[in-house]
Amino acid sequence: MICPNCKKESNGSAWCPWCGIKLEETPGGNAYAPDDKRQYAANQYSSMQQRSTVSGNRAPDTQSVQRQSQIQGNMYNLPHEYDEDEGMQNHTKILLAILIPIIIVGLTFAGLVFGGVIDLSKDEKINDEDDTVAYEQKETDKVFKSGMNHMKVGDYEEAEKVFMELIEEEPDNEEYVMLCQIVRNYNRSMEKIRAKDYEQARSYFDKIPEDYVDYAICDDVELLDSKIEKFEVAHEIFGKVEELMDSSCYEDAKKTIDLIDISYLRPQERAALEEYGERIEEYEEKEEESKKYELTSAKAEEIIERFCIAYVDSVNSGDFSIVSPYIKGNLYTLQKGMVSSLYSQGVEEQFDFLSVVSVQKLSDTKWDVKVSEGETIFYADGETVSKTYNWTYTVELADGEYYLTDIR
Repeated sequence: MICPNCKKESNGSAWCPWCGIKLEETPGGNAYAPDDKRQYAANQYSSMQQRSTVSGNRAPDTQSVQRQSQIQGNMYNLPHEYDEDEGMQNHTKILLAILIPIIIVGLTFAGLVFGGVIDLSKDEKINDEDDTVAYEQKETDKVFKSGMNHMKVGDYEEAEKVFMELIEEEPDNEEYVMLCQIVRNYNRSMEKIRAKDYEQARSYFDKIPEDYVDYAICDDVELLDSKIEKFEVAHEIFGKVEELMDSSCYEDAKKTIDLIDISYLRPQERAALEEYGERIEEYEEKEEESKKYELTSAKAEEIIERFCIAYVDSVNSGDFSIVSPYIKGNLYTLQKGMVSSLYSQGVEEQFDFLSVVSVQKLSDTKWDVKVSEGETIFYADGETVSKTYNWTYTVELADGEYYLTDIR
């Protein structure tokens, strides 16, 4: 049926699916709304009259009359009221039937779109996070590379700062920690070396991880080890010097000092070494002086032989002044009386030989010299006697000269 309101096909339904009004089928197969029935009947009746007039005012046939009467009757038998509430309800149902699927589809689409937006947002967030991580990693790699470059050129203090910064960001990164330990302990060890605190330098050096051999700092670490070893050697030798000086072994101390590289000594050790040097120098001067007047066997023989000859000359001439320059002390008094006595007796003597048996040092200026001495004595009565004596002379050094001070 065709809906008289919207002019659309109702597909046989008692209600128009498009505008929602109730339909009734007319004899001609058309649909009409209940409120339009009277108008429809009137229109049908008027149409029939017009056709009758057009046909030459022919008398209507029986069927036409009956049809006309039926139409007129229908005009008066049509319902007078239309249920508006029922129509409205039906209209609402139809609208809901149409709108609900649309709403469902819309919501589904919206859900898909919203879900896609959420997923997209998540993806974007993940991508942003990935980009952030990648950027941060790139920056970290750049900082790490700068630290390695500092190590390469030997700027270990700057390298330490860089690795400390990296550790603050990644405290669990073993490589950062290890590299920081290498440069930090190296720097601390060098500070102690500059301060001549080699024990502390060694303690920091021993904390350097063995992995240093894999990095550019390797040569400097080994050089540092060599410096510390040189200090340790110098310090050990210095200790030996102290012991020798305390024992007054100055000659050995001097030889030991010559083995020390003083550049590896502490300031106080250098000062002590200078003092030791002065003491050794004083010792050497004394030793030189002592050696200059050291009474050797040859010198002792020369001194005593000179005395013996002078003594014989004094006895033979009665002139004590010949021998007096060579004697002092008890011997001076003894020899003075001896010369005078022998000369008065007419005794003459002849010196034959002298042989030094031994020289014993009593002090830096006093020695005992044992000799074997031979002489010939000529008495006044013509008797001649050759004698050999074993004497012990005491020789003393005074005012740079040697004197005989005693004989026994």
